[in-house]
Amino acid sequence: MCYVWATCLTLTIQGQTVKNSVCIEVRVKPNQPEFKIKCSSSRIDVELQNKADKNQANIELIKMFTKILKKPVKFVSGRKSKNKVIKIESMTEEQVFEVLGAIKN
Repeated sequence: MCYVWATCLTLTIQGQTVKNSVCIEVRVKPNQPEFKIKCSSSRIDVELQNKADKNQANIELIKMFTKILKKPVKFVSGRKSKNKVIKIESMTEEQVFEVLGAIKN
């Protein structure tokens, strides 16, 4: 089971209201041989192929989570940190658990 940081029934960011959003905390490790997501009960570790230079690792993180979850994904915090919080729009906590929990690395 993956760790979900917070569930937001209604979230307002920059004047826009988003319902059924889920915020998750991830710890990233850039410049790895392949992309991996490792879920545990305490946190989600993500290995990224790109370097942290010029925002490339952040771009890879958002693109891959968007591709895997098939929903819009945005940063909440941590753009310059290894610990990041991302928001997945239009998903419930259970749906995020189901998709991330099914990943085998």
